[in-house]
Amino acid sequence: MNVRAGFAPEPDFSSPSPTPENSQKLTNPRSADARLDLARVLCEFPGGLKSGRVPSSLEDAIRDEVKCLYRELRELEPRNVDASIGLGEVLAGNDELVEAIREMAAYPDAVGLPSFDDSFVHIEIIRLIMKLGGKDRNSPYFSSAQLKKSLVIAGKVMGFDGISKYVNTLDQFGRWDLLMEVYSAINDRPQNDKSMLDFFKAMGWMQ
Repeated sequence: MNVRAGFAPEPDFSSPSPTPENSQKLTNPRSADARLDLARVLCEFPGGLKSGRVPSSLEDAIRDEVKCLYRELRELEPRNVDASIGLGEVLAGNDELVEAIREMAAYPDAVGLPSFDDSFVHIEIIRLIMKLGGKDRNSPYFSSAQLKKSLVIAGKVMGFDGISKYVNTLDQFGRWDLLMEVYSAINDRPQNDKSMLDFFKAMGWMQ
C-alpha cells in the first residue's frame, strides 16, 4: 500500500490544564446543575461573554469564573457534555484553540459504543483542529493522533457521510494514509480487507 509520507510531526493535545487551586474553595453546595446554570448565565445573558458587551475590565474575570465553573462541573460529572463543550467554547472564543482541544479531548471515552454526546464533543475537536491546520496541506495538525481518534468516534456515530466535510478537505490535502486508517476503524475491518482495498482504490487513495 503506497501512501504519501514526509509530513511534519504531530502536535500534542494531551494533558489539559489542571483545575485552578481556588476552584477547590467552594462556597456553594457541590451541585452540577447550579454550576451549569451559572456558567450559562455568565455567558449568555445580555451583557454576558457572548454578547460582546462585557466591559474590558470585567471580561477576564468573568471568563475565568466560567472556566472554573465548567471544570468543577466536569469533576462532578466527567461525561457531562455541556461542561466539555462549554469549556471548549470559552477557550476557543478567547483564541485559545489548542487549550480548547486539550480540554475537550479529556472527555472520557464511552464504555462500549460511542453516543451522540461523544460525537458532539469530537466534531468540535475536529473543527478546531481543521481550523488550526488551515489551508496548509503540510500542517502537523493534520497528523495528530487526536484528529484520527475524533474522526473515528464521530464516524462511528454519524457514519462516514457525517464527517464528509472534513474527509473531503483531507482528501484534497493528500492525507490518504489517515483517511484509510479512519475508514477501516469506523468499519472495524483491517486495512488489507478486500472490501476496504476496493473502496480505497475507488476513492483514489491508493496509487
